[in-house]
Amino acid sequence: MLFFPHLDIARRLLILGMLSLAGMATIAIIYVAQARSEAAFGLTEGRYQALIDHVSDVRTQLRQADLAAERFNASPSEASAAPFTAATAAAEEKFSAIMPDLAGLEGHDSASGAALAASIVDYSAAFAALLSASQEIGFSPDQGLQGAMQSAVDKVQTLTHAAQNSDLRASMLTLRGHEKDFMLWGNASTLDRFHAEIPSFKDHLKATYPPGAQRMKVAQALDMYVVAFKLYAQAGLKRAAARQALSLAGTKAEEGLAAEAEAINTSLAKAQSDIAVSRAESEQLAIGVVAAVVVLILLAVWLIGRSISRPLSAITQAMRRLAEGDTQNAVAHLDQPNEFGQMVRAIEIFRQSAIERKRLEMEAEALREASLAEREAVQQRAEAEARQRLEQATAGLAAGLQGLAAGDLTISLGTAFSEEFEGLRHDLNQTVARLSELLGAIDGASRAIDEGSRDISAEAGDLSERTMRQASALEETAAALGQIADNVRHSASLSHEARTAVRTVNASIQDTGTLVTSAVDAMQRIEQSSRSISSIIGVIDEIAFQTNLLALNAGVEAARAGEAGKGFAVVAHEVRELAQRSASAAKDIKQLIQHSAEEVTGGARYVRDTGRALGEIEREILGIQQHMEQIASGAQEQSAAIANVNEAVSGLDQVTQQNAALVERNQLAASGLEDQAASLRQLVGTFRLTHQSGRRDRDVRRERVA
Repeated sequence: MLFFPHLDIARRLLILGMLSLAGMATIAIIYVAQARSEAAFGLTEGRYQALIDHVSDVRTQLRQADLAAERFNASPSEASAAPFTAATAAAEEKFSAIMPDLAGLEGHDSASGAALAASIVDYSAAFAALLSASQEIGFSPDQGLQGAMQSAVDKVQTLTHAAQNSDLRASMLTLRGHEKDFMLWGNASTLDRFHAEIPSFKDHLKATYPPGAQRMKVAQALDMYVVAFKLYAQAGLKRAAARQALSLAGTKAEEGLAAEAEAINTSLAKAQSDIAVSRAESEQLAIGVVAAVVVLILLAVWLIGRSISRPLSAITQAMRRLAEGDTQNAVAHLDQPNEFGQMVRAIEIFRQSAIERKRLEMEAEALREASLAEREAVQQRAEAEARQRLEQATAGLAAGLQGLAAGDLTISLGTAFSEEFEGLRHDLNQTVARLSELLGAIDGASRAIDEGSRDISAEAGDLSERTMRQASALEETAAALGQIADNVRHSASLSHEARTAVRTVNASIQDTGTLVTSAVDAMQRIEQSSRSISSIIGVIDEIAFQTNLLALNAGVEAARAGEAGKGFAVVAHEVRELAQRSASAAKDIKQLIQHSAEEVTGGARYVRDTGRALGEIEREILGIQQHMEQIASGAQEQSAAIANVNEAVSGLDQVTQQNAALVERNQLAASGLEDQAASLRQLVGTFRLTHQSGRRDRDVRRERVA
């Protein structure tokens, strides 16, 4: 609040806009950082998931190989061996493809990957050994060692079939039983029992067949059978060892793949935990930043709105008080270097002008009331002194003539006239000097001139009637007319001074009009600033609207993302709330600016009304100035006319017969003066003054009394 008074309204709103943009930029940065983190996690998760899928594929191939091996063991053949070979080849190929990815995993042991690859190779080699042993034994009874053994057995049984020795046949069956036991169980002890039965068979053979070709054939066939069974047994043991190695290799490969899958799942779980922690931290940071931005923007809106509304409210109240005539209270914020300071200084000028005008009106009213009272008292005294002067003139005429015969020019009559006119001159001088400061003084001066012209006309009429009877008083009358001429000249001088004062007032009014024009211009600039502020608020409102749309889109995308987008949904919701609050705050500021603009428009209207009133005053003062020019001209004409009257009265002292003509001329001049005074009064009557109607009523009553 300490630096706001030094900023104009546009800069204050610029600060508010910058705060809003900074807050939205901060939120956008957090959003982008979180989005990048989520994208990176998505790539990592996809890589882990692809590894899991590849490992699962390898395990599937190995399971297919296990099934193929079981089928091969159940029914050995080249056809049943092909699926195992294809499955292990596919497993080796897929595992070789994921070996670089496995090596790039965090915390992964490359030796375990190499061991797993070796176990798959060993699994294939074990099956190859099994296949080789199976091929050596033979896939069917007539193939391989199995076929050779069967041929030898068949030959022995054929040769001994006709023998009647049951012991020989029983021994042969015992050998075949051991053969079948070995085929079924693959037990090495069966071989020992087989070989242990051979001597018994030979003994029964000797007992059955005498030495000769037949016994030799059976013995040779028996040797072939023994050799074939021995080879078959060795291949069988080799095949059993191959089957055991195949099972161990398969188990080892399966366990290695399970371990790799567990390691990948562990790494994936760790990555998911890390991204969950990062997401939670980002959400907390975003919520904190949103809350801080909202609080900061609301605080800035409140401070800026308060810094704008308070001066405007104070200015509006001051203008309203000034319009109502209250000039006692000064307006605050006078020293602010902004629009409010300009408005306050303009209002302060109006207040000082109103105070000065009020002071002048009060002084004018006091002077007008004093002038009215003095004028009424002077008029009454003048009427009484005029009657007394006539009585003194008739009563003291002899004394005046004696004084003139003695050469004394300072007689009491003349002195009395001089003091009377001197007092009138002094009163008129004070009245005109006071009325020169007021516009209403012109009315009183014109009426005073009118009354003087009537007195002169009345005296001239009386003088024309008493010309023959008052010849001896012509010298005193000439002296009195001289004093009147001096007074008229002084009145002309006062009229000139009043004309000068009116010109000064007119210049002051013009200066005040210039100040009013400047104030109107300042109000217009404030209105333009208000419109600029409204446009800025419109931009802020548009930004809030776009931010709301962006937050809505982010919320939609977060909803599509499912569980992974919940954090974005929270941030989008907060951003949307912030955008709505910013829009609401911008709307409130816009309404406040509109209200301020309306108040400023009202103030401008008041100022324009004041300007028009001052224009009317200026036109009235111009009219008064013209009338003052006419009054000054009439006063000069009156001075010339009275000088002529003075010369005429002086001529009466020399030529008595010319007195009547001169008195008639004097009466004509007085009539002309009365007509000019009436014209002057008519001109002055055209003025519109404050208490003109009251004066006219008093004049009408005064004329009725006269």
